[in-house]
Amino acid sequence: MIKKTIALCCALLLLFGAGGWTFFHFTRLKPELSSAIPAETTERIENPGRGFYRIYSYRLGSLTDPEALRKQLEENTTRDRSLRLVLIEINLLDFSGGDISDAGLAATEQILSAWAKSSKKMILRFLYDWNGKAKETEPGDISIILRHMEQLAPFVNKYKAGIYTLQGIFVGNHAEMHSSNYMGEEQMRQLLAAYESLTDKDIFLAVRTPAHWRNICQSWEPLADSEAFSGSVAARLGLYNDGMLGSVSDLGTYGADDLTQRTNFRVKGSRAVELDFQDRLCRYVPNGGEVTADTADVSHHSFTDFENAVSDLSRMHISYLNTDHYVKVLDKWKNTTVSADFDPLWAGKSAYEYIQEHLGYRFVLSDLSLVDSNTEGYHPCDLLLSVKNTGFAPIYEETKGCFTLIDEEGTAIIAEIDGDDLRRLSSGESREIACLLTNYREMSKGSYRVYFSLKTKAGEEIRFANSAVPASYGTFLGTLTLD
Repeated sequence: MIKKTIALCCALLLLFGAGGWTFFHFTRLKPELSSAIPAETTERIENPGRGFYRIYSYRLGSLTDPEALRKQLEENTTRDRSLRLVLIEINLLDFSGGDISDAGLAATEQILSAWAKSSKKMILRFLYDWNGKAKETEPGDISIILRHMEQLAPFVNKYKAGIYTLQGIFVGNHAEMHSSNYMGEEQMRQLLAAYESLTDKDIFLAVRTPAHWRNICQSWEPLADSEAFSGSVAARLGLYNDGMLGSVSDLGTYGADDLTQRTNFRVKGSRAVELDFQDRLCRYVPNGGEVTADTADVSHHSFTDFENAVSDLSRMHISYLNTDHYVKVLDKWKNTTVSADFDPLWAGKSAYEYIQEHLGYRFVLSDLSLVDSNTEGYHPCDLLLSVKNTGFAPIYEETKGCFTLIDEEGTAIIAEIDGDDLRRLSSGESREIACLLTNYREMSKGSYRVYFSLKTKAGEEIRFANSAVPASYGTFLGTLTLD
């Protein structure tokens, strides 16, 4: 009898000692989940790195009074609080004959510093022309442009956290890479190569047309998935289009070639060919610009018709558009009502509102579930959260998500995240994010409120397109109960 008692005590010790108790403690707790994810909303959501932008222009040679510039920048940076992007144009016309002066460089730093401290990211464009006369205003030798790039790059790199993308290579009318003395194939590649080598690899660049991209990268195929976000030239090089929806060629952005012969990288493909190219390329690099129309009667301009525009903006993966141009097209969208047949959620809203809220990424949380207990590699109370991108484009900045569980006493448990970087979640795609409760054996019986938050690498909060207002821990997803 005594021997049997000792044996039973030893068995109990093995069960409840050194890990046995925690196993028993957890297996007696049955996880149950009550999901409470709110529906998708149509309200205005202001997220970093997407949306409408406004242009702010500075002629560098005229900025000789730092105090006057400070006041101008204070006024500029506090305007349009709802916009999260700005296009900053810095005109170098006054230095086309040689080096940028010390005063000009100081003004450049003052401009970039002020905007980097604002809530807006910069689309940055250096140029020599505002009046369509680039051939008259550009430097007389390419070496001067290369020198200007060399002088300006340290300031660009210093304030890279505030820069969304760099547009152009300084040349052409309005720096749009046409009507220039320096757009020969070799000159274009030389300028882009210099700009790329001088600027930080975390900063995106942009050229005006897909044909420019192919000529610079010497490739017929857009960026491969394996090369995305690698810091290579191709992985940094996006597009900008200031003739968007303006005609079948987007006012010269495209041509008429089917590109089957592939004899010259500079040949412009047809609209269909180039839309397909952008669809593949701009899953990994940004694209944006401004809409326009080549007809006075915009109401009969089919490319700007709402459903046609949405189709093209989505295929191009457009993240940003000019809020001031082209007014007739923007007004057309404001006066067009979304039908229930197109999208029941947006029925009765304006086309402008729909497009505004779908520029760039738009993350919608749709489902929270317990992982199947038979799924290998997961614990019984791990969670899966479904996220869908209903926007026109991906997010191009690295993201970091966080699950937070709050117990009945208000104590927070931070859960481990698996695969939370959403840069590869393109338009119309969904994925599941896993909440790994690696410390589940320490959890007690009771209820836990589940929250999820998402931030950029720089720490900017990203709001989901769900109707609930985020709490301090993020968006409330539901309640996990261990009973």
